[in-house]
Amino acid sequence: MHRTMDPETRTDAFRRFYDEHFHRVYNYLFYRTGGDRATAEDLCSDAFRKALEAMDRYSGDKGSERAWICSIAANALRDHLRRKTLRGWLGLDLLADPAGGETPEAELERDESLARLSAAMAPLGTRERELLALKFGMRLDNREIARQTGLSETNVGTILYRALGRLKAALSKETP
Repeated sequence: MHRTMDPETRTDAFRRFYDEHFHRVYNYLFYRTGGDRATAEDLCSDAFRKALEAMDRYSGDKGSERAWICSIAANALRDHLRRKTLRGWLGLDLLADPAGGETPEAELERDESLARLSAAMAPLGTRERELLALKFGMRLDNREIARQTGLSETNVGTILYRALGRLKAALSKETP
């Protein structure tokens, strides 16, 4: 995305950007809002509106488009949480496509899985849940997560490894 784009090129560039990143941004916000579809949709809309407004200022030398929209989405979420003081974040890529339609049976199964996941994630710290959301919701690699959070890439990997181990142990205790 460049500053010197004519309106038609700018529209095409944003359409490509939106199509490429929508599901990741939506998934990230969906998980971080505890599966609240309406809130995730509102925040996703807000994040892409802000991205469109700032599109001419985007510079690829400061990071990837994915990291840029992730940062915008995270800021939209922080603003929302500040206003609403929400708790109970989620962070794993549990659903194949939470943006798509589901049968009632699939939705019930998903809701049960989300409840199990939420209970298993409750003992994890805020930082662990945030890193899991970035990894599995936004599908960022450890290097991109490190840039987003200010942690070292090694530290990100270690925290994710330990958090996933704790999560796996918690979920396996529930399984008969």
